[in-house]
Amino acid sequence: MLEIKRQHKSITDKIQFNLNELNKLKIAQSSVFAVPTPNVPTLSHGVGLNTQATQTANSNIVKGVENTLGNIRDGLAETFDCSFGMSCSNDIDKAAKNPNMGMELSNSEKAKLGGSTSGTPDGWEPEDEEHARHKEQQQKNFEELARVYDKDSPSQAITIDGQTIKQGVGGNRYSTRIYDSQNLTGQQIYNYAEQLAAQPLTKVKDGIYTAKLTDGTMITLRSVSSSAEQTGARWTVQIRNNPTLRQVENGLGRNAEIKFR
Repeated sequence: MLEIKRQHKSITDKIQFNLNELNKLKIAQSSVFAVPTPNVPTLSHGVGLNTQATQTANSNIVKGVENTLGNIRDGLAETFDCSFGMSCSNDIDKAAKNPNMGMELSNSEKAKLGGSTSGTPDGWEPEDEEHARHKEQQQKNFEELARVYDKDSPSQAITIDGQTIKQGVGGNRYSTRIYDSQNLTGQQIYNYAEQLAAQPLTKVKDGIYTAKLTDGTMITLRSVSSSAEQTGARWTVQIRNNPTLRQVENGLGRNAEIKFR
């Protein structure tokens, strides 16, 4: 009997000691968790070593210690997680109750996290992607024309819709280039003019379409030409006031013509 009481007191003292140590570290008063004190049963006088009451008391002591240590372990784990930037359980609960918490993030933060963004300026709309592709193609086409009009080493071909179109005879050494375009449809030539404009063309009247760019460039596609009998051209793309061509030759900035026959 005395041995049982001694063991009982030893376990109780150890639990209390651990609680005191935790309180010194201020873990027990943490807002994250509190260490519960197990209810350790008190043995009454006259209880035998092998009685049912003794066995129950021993079982309750073990359960109390296990529960306390389990709570301490869980609390320490959560404290560690929260202290080092990991998700706390209360954060997870808040997220479950409020699935729109991401609304508080900026568009750039959402993008870093792999979330979706919308609107401008940080959003990237399908229209923006299409516009970027058009501008890229426009730049390629004007760089190609700059090589065509290069005085020192002029290129003899341009690419339209994946087809290489070569220069034919005629034209002049300054502003006009004529291309044999039997393999191109009228629609492909129209599309090429729109690529130079990087925007839709506006119909002025039958056979004449135009577009004015923000940099002052004027693109005109026409099926009529005063020199049609001499050149045999069925379509002419006229380019006026373009900064890229002006860098090649000042006169080209005022007027350049690409004729298709």
